[in-house]
Amino acid sequence: MSRAMWHGGRTTMAEIKPESSAEALDTVEASATHHSADGLSHRLDAGGPSTTLTRANGRGPRWYGFTAFVLSGGGARGALQVGALRALMEAGIRPDVVVGTSIGAWNGALLAREPTLTGVDTIAAAWLSAHPTRVLLGMEPPANSPVSAHATMRMLVAARRIAAGHSSLYGDTGLRDFIKRLVGDLTFEDLALPLRVIATDITHGTRAVFGSGPLGPAILASSAIPGIFPPVRIEDAVYVDGGALDNSSIETALALGARRLFVLDVGYDEQAVGSDLWSGEALARRSKDHKDSKQHRNDKNGGRRPSIHPLAALLERTSQVVSHYQLVQALARVPPGIETHVIHVGLAASGGALEFEKAPLWIDKGYEFTCAYLERARPAVPLLVAGLT
Repeated sequence: MSRAMWHGGRTTMAEIKPESSAEALDTVEASATHHSADGLSHRLDAGGPSTTLTRANGRGPRWYGFTAFVLSGGGARGALQVGALRALMEAGIRPDVVVGTSIGAWNGALLAREPTLTGVDTIAAAWLSAHPTRVLLGMEPPANSPVSAHATMRMLVAARRIAAGHSSLYGDTGLRDFIKRLVGDLTFEDLALPLRVIATDITHGTRAVFGSGPLGPAILASSAIPGIFPPVRIEDAVYVDGGALDNSSIETALALGARRLFVLDVGYDEQAVGSDLWSGEALARRSKDHKDSKQHRNDKNGGRRPSIHPLAALLERTSQVVSHYQLVQALARVPPGIETHVIHVGLAASGGALEFEKAPLWIDKGYEFTCAYLERARPAVPLLVAGLT
């Protein structure tokens, strides 16, 4: 059996095995649990559908047209999702439920709070304040200082933490502060749309799906990139970034009853930016430069140190490859009859997961890429937006 899927504007056919059916979804949904509010973020590990998800437009879980936005992780590249969301909303495509991992949880929480174009403006405004020094170090960037000075400061902090035996290149003070500014004391129950946040439980070796209680701890856990930020403890478990297990949680969206998927993937950089760092080329080049000042002056990096630590570059690239593989496998398991749109917004721009200063450019790039995708995907898209409010 085959099913049409649209990937970045090109139509391909994915072979679906007979065992990939609604029966598998029933198994996942049966494990959903519910917790009473007690001030802690709670797991709803399948995120199973319920009658409370039925929207004012009359659509409910498993109805034709019940739409999920699945927002992948990807660090600062999540700015591309903001432009993509604007393009989708302008086209009249709106979600009934939202699933977010890591940076996708940031964007997803704000979208679920206000799923309108005004809400997208709010997300964009938050991104424009996301300077890497604020997020990574919890400090205000020095006024009028050059970008290279900021990068050097971040590199020194990372090097000192490694020397001191910390488990991550950066602490989470900046991350906590930024998430606090984003969502304050909001809970999942305060949102206009159902939201599920994906994290990785390294205590019990499982995927965690948060859907109840305070938003802040769940988003922090989902964003704790291994090696970059420290793990997060909630109750009896320790969590790291959800992308370690499920960067684009299509399974969670299906368990919520989605029958139409828009996956905004920013987790993979096809151009492999930073390869000179994670392949060891930068280290070899700097070693030669130390012996040959002339070669140093002619170095393609102008003799400057890289803006991120090579360890961070290696961790990022590993995460990208894992996430890309996960997505391919998840798409192969989507049952027949599910309208699946994978918008690889990450192809719109190149850059690292910690380059938050590129947010303004990437928001624009994400918008342009998604507008072009929607135009190329016609005539399928007009059918998708029919009946949306």
